[in-house]
Amino acid sequence: MVTARVDEEDRLKGLNLGADDYVTKPFSPRELMARIQAVLRRTNRDLSPSKRSLKRLIAGPYQIDLETRTAMLGDVDLTLSPTEYQLLIFFVRSNRKTVNRDQIIQNALGPDFAGFHRTVDTHISNLRRKLEQASGGVRHLRTVYGVGYRFDAS
Repeated sequence: MVTARVDEEDRLKGLNLGADDYVTKPFSPRELMARIQAVLRRTNRDLSPSKRSLKRLIAGPYQIDLETRTAMLGDVDLTLSPTEYQLLIFFVRSNRKTVNRDQIIQNALGPDFAGFHRTVDTHISNLRRKLEQASGGVRHLRTVYGVGYRFDAS
């Protein structure tokens, strides 16, 4: 809570209403950042199993642990490059939707991506090859000619 109220009664009221911290104006931006980081450290340490599941994506046989940055296809650990990992996350989240290269660049690779559209095709080709090897030849990532790509985890 950030406020101009400095009385002890106001601080106690704010904390009792659920604030994790109470910062009064004027404040140092560095101090505010340190307080935010302290709260984040406390809350991340005490994650219950149900909250940990928010750090995991599951689609069909695919499991992606966002915290450890690992991806599994059933019991097979997929060894992916950072770009392939980001692509897989994007495809799992957009399961069964056809997406074009611009959407992939914007949503999976980010605005700092320095490659071309054909570079995206190469990364997807590498990802597809790894997924097919791990699944015994099942093709989950398909090309929709003239449009883009579709991922179907089922």
